[in-house]
Amino acid sequence: MARGGAWALVRVVARRPQSTSTPHQPGQSPPPALAAWVSTDVTLRVHDLLHEYDDRWAVDIAIRDTNAFDGLGREQGRKRHRIVGAHPFRVGMAAARTLWFLDQVACGTLGNLCYDRPW
Repeated sequence: MARGGAWALVRVVARRPQSTSTPHQPGQSPPPALAAWVSTDVTLRVHDLLHEYDDRWAVDIAIRDTNAFDGLGREQGRKRHRIVGAHPFRVGMAAARTLWFLDQVACGTLGNLCYDRPW
């Protein structure tokens, strides 16, 4: 049900993955027997809906990789290797912001700080 108790139409696309001759790797789960996609935009054609999900999947993977490998995500459990990656970046960005602010004060380009907030 949508907001306000009204029903919304959805488009569901389901398909069975094509069988591949290569077996799945040890430690990985086998591919699902049926894959499904759901969209509230019922005007999309099946091809367009799958293309939109492909684009979104690339964004999701980029976000996951940024959080997992670049140290920009939350430090889950305060693990040492995550803290070593994330905190120097945060400290560096805070230092850059402070140096920028001091430079702007020295140049006199900030204006009235009671009313103008550059940050």
